[in-house]
Amino acid sequence: MRVNLRQTIFLCGIVLICSTKAAGQTCRGKCGDILEECSCHATCASLLNCCADYNQSCILVTPHSSSMLGGRALRILSLVLHPNGRLLCRFKGEIVREGFIDAEGHAHCISPLLYETGWIPFDVSTDGINFDRSGEYLSVHPSKADPAFEVALVNATQWQYYRTSNTAGRLKMTWNSSLIGADKVNIELWGYREFNGSTEAGMNGSSSLRAELSYLYSLGRDLVNTGAFSFTPECSKDYSDWELGNIRITASSKSDGASPMLGSGQKCCYDSTGALVLTGDSTGGSTPDRAHDWGSPPYREPPRVPGYSHWLYDVMSFYYCCLWSDHCHIYLSQRPSSGCRNYQPPKAGVVFGDPHFITFDSLSYTFNGKGEYYLLSSPDRELSVQARTERLKLKNSTLARATRLSSVAMREKTSDVIEVRLAEDRLQVLRNQKVLPLTEQRWMDLHRAFVFVPSPQNVTVMFLSGVGVEVRVHEGVMAVTVLLPSEFTNHTRGLLGRMNSDPSDDILTKQGEVISTADATPEQIFTFGAGWNISKTFSLFTYDSKYLLDTYGFPQSHDAAFVPAFSLPPETPDDPLVADMLTTCRGDGAQFCKFDTLTTRSLAVGNATLRAYQNLQALMEALQPVVSCGWLPTPSNGKKNGTNYLKGDALSFSCSDGYILYGSTQRTCLDDGTWTGEQPYCITEDKVGFVLGAVGSLSALVTMGVMIKLHNRKQDRFVSVSPDLCNYLEKNLSNVTINIPEGVTHPEPN
Repeated sequence: MRVNLRQTIFLCGIVLICSTKAAGQTCRGKCGDILEECSCHATCASLLNCCADYNQSCILVTPHSSSMLGGRALRILSLVLHPNGRLLCRFKGEIVREGFIDAEGHAHCISPLLYETGWIPFDVSTDGINFDRSGEYLSVHPSKADPAFEVALVNATQWQYYRTSNTAGRLKMTWNSSLIGADKVNIELWGYREFNGSTEAGMNGSSSLRAELSYLYSLGRDLVNTGAFSFTPECSKDYSDWELGNIRITASSKSDGASPMLGSGQKCCYDSTGALVLTGDSTGGSTPDRAHDWGSPPYREPPRVPGYSHWLYDVMSFYYCCLWSDHCHIYLSQRPSSGCRNYQPPKAGVVFGDPHFITFDSLSYTFNGKGEYYLLSSPDRELSVQARTERLKLKNSTLARATRLSSVAMREKTSDVIEVRLAEDRLQVLRNQKVLPLTEQRWMDLHRAFVFVPSPQNVTVMFLSGVGVEVRVHEGVMAVTVLLPSEFTNHTRGLLGRMNSDPSDDILTKQGEVISTADATPEQIFTFGAGWNISKTFSLFTYDSKYLLDTYGFPQSHDAAFVPAFSLPPETPDDPLVADMLTTCRGDGAQFCKFDTLTTRSLAVGNATLRAYQNLQALMEALQPVVSCGWLPTPSNGKKNGTNYLKGDALSFSCSDGYILYGSTQRTCLDDGTWTGEQPYCITEDKVGFVLGAVGSLSALVTMGVMIKLHNRKQDRFVSVSPDLCNYLEKNLSNVTINIPEGVTHPEPN
C-alpha cells in the first residue's frame, strides 16, 4: 500500500510539473507550431496536448466563409473581450480594418473586399500594436456566397435586356431586410474595371493591369428598410467607362462609399444526344473564354480576378454583340468553337475493394498490405499520391485477413496537402492536417488545388496540372481513381505502375526491378507492394489520434507482421453465402466481387466492389480517344445535313433553288481525322463558266508572272506590275481562307 501511495504521489507530481510548464508556454504568434511541452498545431485538440491559450490564440470564426466582396461579420469564437475594448483585424498581413466588440464581449472582424478566392489568413490585435492571435476564413466566388446575403433582381430578363426593343420601365430589387440591422438604408452602385497600371510593374515582370471595384454613386439614401426598391436607371457620361458593377445595400448610418475593406476557359455546350455544339452551327455553341470564371492564381492580377474578369472580357462582349445588337456573327467569328481535335484524354489508375489495383496501363492485381504506400510517385513532376490501408472488420467484429483503403493523401509541388479519409460511412477532408468544414461550401479554391464535395460519399480533388483524384465510399469501402494528363507519360512509379501504355513493366519495384506479370505469384506481388511503403519523412498523412499514432505514426509504414490470405476459401455448396454470391457476382468484375465476398464474408462488400468495377469500366469507355475531323462550314446559299464531326460521321450538302452545287455532295470523317471529298460551293448557273474562266485566267497570269520573272533575271532589270492587276488579285483572292493548324495560337479576340 505504501508503495502504491508513493507511486501515485510521484505520478501526480509529474503531471503537475508538466502542466506548469505547459501553462507557461503560449500560442501567441506560434499557431501551427509544436512546442516543447505543448502544441499549437491543429491536431492538438484531438491529441489533448494543446497549450493553455490555444483556443484564444489560434482562433476560429463563424461563419467560416464570405464572398470575396467582403462585408460579412465573422465572429471570433472563444475570445471574449471588454465591450469598450479595441479590436484591429489584419488580413493577409497587409489589409488592416477596425473590428468591433458587441455588448456581450464577442469579437467580430468584417471580411474585406478582395480580388481572390481561397483561405485567407488574418490576425487580430487587442492592444493596437501586437497582432498575436491568428486564424483564417474562406473567401468564395460571389456566385457561391450565402444566397441570403444577395440582392435579388425582380424580372432578371428586364435587367438583362434593358433599353433594347420593347424593354424599359422601372427596375426592381429585393433583399432580406433583417440582415441589414438598421431602419434605414443606402443603396449604392459600385463599378468594376481593369486598367493599365504603372509601366514599372510591367518591366519588373508582374502584370501592369490593375483591378478596381469602386463606389460610383447612390441610387437612394435614407430609405426605409422594407426589403424592396425600384428605380429608373439614367445614363451618365461621368461613368461611361464603367461597364460592370454591383449593387450594395448598407445601413444609412454609414457614409457613402465606405467599405470594410492569366487563366482562360472553354465553355462547352452539348445537344440532347451528347454531341458538342459549335458556334459555326448555332449561336448556342461552345465558345472560348479569355478569362476563366473561377479565376486562376495569383488571382488579384487581371485578367485572373474570379468572376469579374470573366464578366468583363467574355460575358459583356456577348451582351454587346448578341443581346443588345444584331452583330452576333462578329462575336462568333472572333470566338470560334474548339473542335478539341488535339485533346488527349487522361489515363486512369484505380484502387477499389479488398483492395484491387488497376494500373494506368490496365494491369490488374490484388495487394492486401497493411500500412501506408505510394499509389503514385512522380519526383520530377513533384506529385505524390499516398494511400493508407487498414484491416477489414467482419460482422462479428473480428478482423479479416484482408485490408481496405482508409485514407488517401496528395500534394503537387507547393500545393496544400489534401487528405481524404474514412469517418464511419462518410468522407472527411483535411487541408494541411486540419479538417475542412463542409457545412457552408462544397467547392473550395485552395492553394494550387481545388476540392469539390458533391456529397459526403464523394470527393474530387483537382491540381493545376490537370491531375485529378476522385474518392468514393460505399458500404464502408473506399475507391480511388487517379486521372493523369498525357504529360505524365513515363514519369510515374508506385502501386499504379508506370504510365507508358505497356502493362508488362507495371510491377516495378522501388529499386527499379521489373517483375514479370506472366508468372508472378501472390506472394511476389505482396512483396512488391510492401516495397512501396512510405518513410515517415515523406508521409503526407495526419496523425491526430492515439490510434493513428500507435498504428501508423510510430511503427514502420508497412506492417510486416500482418499476412493476408493469398488464396480464397473454396466455394462449397453448403456455404449459405455462396448461392447469393453467385447470383450477385455476375458479368465483368465477377472475380473481384467473389474474392471480396468470400474474404470479408459480406455480400454487401462484394456488391460494392462490383459497382466500383462497373463504374471504372464506364469511365474507361468515356476516356477512349475520340477522332474528330473538325468543323465543316455550310455553303453559302446551301444547306448542311448534320452537325457531328467524329469518325464515321457523314455530312451531306445541297443548294437552294437556282444554285448548283460545285464540289462534294457528301463528306465522311475517316479514321485518320480527315474528310473525304472537297468543300462544296453553291453558285448560279450563269456564273459557272465565269468561275471556270477566272480559274483559267488566274493560272495564265501566274504562268505569265513566272516567265516575266525568269526573263527579268536574265536581263537583270525590274518591271512594275500594273495597278489593274493588283486590284484584280486583291479582289479575287481576298476571300481565301487560311486554315490555321491545331495548336497554333489565334490572335486574342476583341
